[in-house]
Amino acid sequence: MKKAARILKRILRYAFRAVLVLLVLVFVASLLLLLPSVQTKLGHWASDLATERLGAEVRIERIEIRPFSLVKLHGLYIEDLLGDTLITARELRLGTWRVHPRTHRVHVRSLDLVNARFRLNTVKGDRNSNLEHVIAKLSGVDVEDTTTTPGWTIDCGKFNVKNLHFSFNSGNYDHDTTANRFQPHRYTGCHRGWKRPQGCR
Repeated sequence: MKKAARILKRILRYAFRAVLVLLVLVFVASLLLLLPSVQTKLGHWASDLATERLGAEVRIERIEIRPFSLVKLHGLYIEDLLGDTLITARELRLGTWRVHPRTHRVHVRSLDLVNARFRLNTVKGDRNSNLEHVIAKLSGVDVEDTTTTPGWTIDCGKFNVKNLHFSFNSGNYDHDTTANRFQPHRYTGCHRGWKRPQGCR
């Protein structure tokens, strides 16, 4: 009985030390992530990784990560798969997000855009926008078969916009690019579906 008690105490002691070491590591990592030099290196590393994965240029000046908080991307630039600018933003704050390839849905808990430009574009003869192609590439979905590929839906719990310039151009229609500038707005419970216009070829 005494031997079992000693073993239990030893296990509890080792478990306590392991938890203590883990907490110290988390604390030290949190302090390191507050350093601008570390944030810049993290941004460059993420840029290289995203560029390789996407096959198009992605640049992030620095990444600010706060434990149990939002991730902030500073100086964001994303090209589409044709090499044209898709999104630029001075700052993007992103909450928990998840891509569901099977249902073609992207769920974002919260998203904040500051001083951003968003250029949505559809090439003539293609029913998918450049945004859909980027999301599909990141999630590993083939969108080449445009006769069966459904549109993507983006769910956002909270969407805050500050100085956003949005433009849309479709090569399937003979019209000028549509552009809008949005003043600061906050949306809650957003649901955005990127659907193809009727008659689009």
